[in-house]
Amino acid sequence: MELGCTLIPSINNPNRGDLELAEGGLEVVRTVLVDEVAQRLGVRLRFFQGEWFMNLEEGTPYYQLILVHGLTDQVIQTVFGQVITGTQGVLKLLSLTHTIDKATRHLSLQFKCQLEDGTTFSTSDYPDFIV
Repeated sequence: MELGCTLIPSINNPNRGDLELAEGGLEVVRTVLVDEVAQRLGVRLRFFQGEWFMNLEEGTPYYQLILVHGLTDQVIQTVFGQVITGTQGVLKLLSLTHTIDKATRHLSLQFKCQLEDGTTFSTSDYPDFIV
């Protein structure tokens, strides 16, 4: 299995999340909530449970629940639904679907969620997230 996720800079803010040198020193380039959530989701979805020695419970349970024989649709929906709704800035999950390509052994996620500021985040605005 392979894991890949690339979040491209938005047209409105090509430097989102970057550090910028200004007269007052170092500061983070300000972003809109949808860009912040996109970055947070990208990090959370790439972070394997047990990867961080300080807290082995943190992360997405890929080895424990996803990359196992006999994976069910219900487990996929539950695990990724919890990761998405547990992300700072996400108010609620509006839709979550997935596709599995058995030939390439890829699982792709497609989802849409409402953010705390009332806007929506949709994976259709970004490249596919493939497990």
